[in-house]
Amino acid sequence: MRTVKSIFAALFVASLLVALAGCGAPPVTYAELPVHPEALPLERGANTLADTIADSLESSLAERGAVELKLYSVPDDVIWEEIDGFYTESLADSGWQAADELRQASEAITTTGWTRGGLASEQGLMVGYAPDMLGDGAFLIVALFSE
Repeated sequence: MRTVKSIFAALFVASLLVALAGCGAPPVTYAELPVHPEALPLERGANTLADTIADSLESSLAERGAVELKLYSVPDDVIWEEIDGFYTESLADSGWQAADELRQASEAITTTGWTRGGLASEQGLMVGYAPDMLGDGAFLIVALFSE
């Protein structure tokens, strides 16, 4: 449980740093974001670890502004490198800039993120992947947040 708390603390600090960055592009909606082709919507209550991480992340980001977060299940044979590559390629020409402060790796979850926008419309995007550690299946967390 201590590892999960450390992850939450790191995600919270990273989200604060992202809120300070900006690139001048107009804001996007969640519907405009790419979704990994093998990701399927995951209902709350279906994966205990996903719910715990999502609830904590939503709480910390909501204190700073708007957040829209969705959970997705992915097959166990989909690995982080594939997910990271998909989002990196999909976001390459759309105004998103890599945010190294959102990149972390642990046994419980691996994350990466991007920022875009300017002073009036700063946005952050975080994608997190967790392997099947508890028998509930591997999952993605995709969070779009703004100040």
